[in-house]
Amino acid sequence: ESILKLAPVSGNRRALDIGTLGHVGLAAYYARLRDKMNGHPERYMDPQSAVRLVANQHGISELTRYVLPVLDIYPPLFPAEASTAEILMVEEILEIQVNGRPYRQKADLVLRSRAGGRVFIMDHKWTSGLDAKTSRAQDMSGQRLGYEVLGREIFGDAFADVVFSMIEYPTLRVVRRHPEPAPDAIAKFRDQIAMLDDERARFAVSGLDPWDYPAAMNELTCVHRYGVCSYMPLCLWGRAMESQYYRKEEKR
Repeated sequence: ESILKLAPVSGNRRALDIGTLGHVGLAAYYARLRDKMNGHPERYMDPQSAVRLVANQHGISELTRYVLPVLDIYPPLFPAEASTAEILMVEEILEIQVNGRPYRQKADLVLRSRAGGRVFIMDHKWTSGLDAKTSRAQDMSGQRLGYEVLGREIFGDAFADVVFSMIEYPTLRVVRRHPEPAPDAIAKFRDQIAMLDDERARFAVSGLDPWDYPAAMNELTCVHRYGVCSYMPLCLWGRAMESQYYRKEEKR
């Protein structure tokens, strides 16, 4: 049941919904594999059934044709994984304290190698077009840098690296890659989290109307790889659009 609550299905963003279904399937796969490795009885439904269930619940069954074939070919790609690695976490929260406040991210998968005891945080990325640009886009992402900070503090010297599992559909290609080293960015990221959190806290007690908070107005923020930010009408029109916007959201 917990696996079925991984992420909200948007219902109108095809790429995001395919990614969500893919995460459900791989979470079920690794949760079942962990139980098998630990000698526990099966507690989770099989990956294909989990994907179909979530898709049916949200009316996006047509998207399973992109996900189910990947789940069929995925286990044979990594046949030695069960014998070479221990599964520590599947879709679980990593959390530390930064500047006296919690900082957390959900990890798709955390593995520990049986040979050297090294810990890897793996993130699954579903994409319809896998190229050098798509792969390198993750190297300076806040998600990757956050994983690095979390991994070092939680696992100490045992932490090895972040791994991106790039899954291309419908071509059924899976490539695992390590991001480019980023020692300076990683060293600064914790302080940046603290500074931004302090700024947010100052605004919260400033008495300033949230509508007047500084906005990030640029094309890279308002339009992203999945489309246009759903809040863009509010930024364009302000309060005049508020009631109409939320009525529209309630109908979805």
